Amino acid sequence: MEKKLTINDIAQMSGVAKSTVSRYLNGGSVKDATAQKIRKIIEENNYEPNLFARLNAKESRIIGLTVPGFNSVTTPRLVEVIVAYLKKNDYTPLIMHTENDIEEEIRCIERLKNMNVDGIMVLATGSTKEYEEAVKELKIPILFLGQRFPGENSVINDDYNAGYAVGNYIGQRKFKEIYMLWVPEDDPAVGGERRHGVIDGLMSCEKKAKRSHRDNVLFMKMQLKMYRNL
Repeated sequence: MEKKLTINDIAQMSGVAKSTVSRYLNGGSVKDATAQKIRKIIEENNYEPNLFARLNAKESRIIGLTVPGFNSVTTPRLVEVIVAYLKKNDYTPLIMHTENDIEEEIRCIERLKNMNVDGIMVLATGSTKEYEEAVKELKIPILFLGQRFPGENSVINDDYNAGYAVGNYIGQRKFKEIYMLWVPEDDPAVGGERRHGVIDGLMSCEKKAKRSHRDNVLFMKMQLKMYRNL
């Protein structure tokens, strides 16, 4: 088995002190010529700094990613794209699973902050006053995906028009009865905007659902079943 390169090895090979290599890896000030020598050795030997050492560095090159679950059609695909993008830009993703629990989402964000990540991306499930206060205390970049989060950067879907298109499509078909199964309203994107879009899309065809039921667990089970049948 090939011996794994250490900071001591890099220091000897580049002719500098171990503390200089450590400072370079931690984002500290190092002369340009010295930095180039260290970088050349690291690249030639495919050296990867220890994860825990990176978490103590000024710049960890680690991005936290909180995920509500993997039992939907879109989430696994979205995570794949995010992870590939981060790796391409020399960042390491650190994924935390929140189990569709907004309280756990808050705890995960606080854990990531304490782990010294460079930033956090959140596949959000919603927002609360407690959540908003926790985010204000972060002092590191954070980006919310799939939900509007008050006062923060968010990347959202066009949920209303997506729902309208689905409602209109169903309304034009000759179904005898229409039933709707939704997540609760505490998910404002899917349980709010997208649901309203579907209802308006049905109404544009003079149709309406005979019954509408909200159940987060059942909704996820149905999504998973559909995903497996794709």
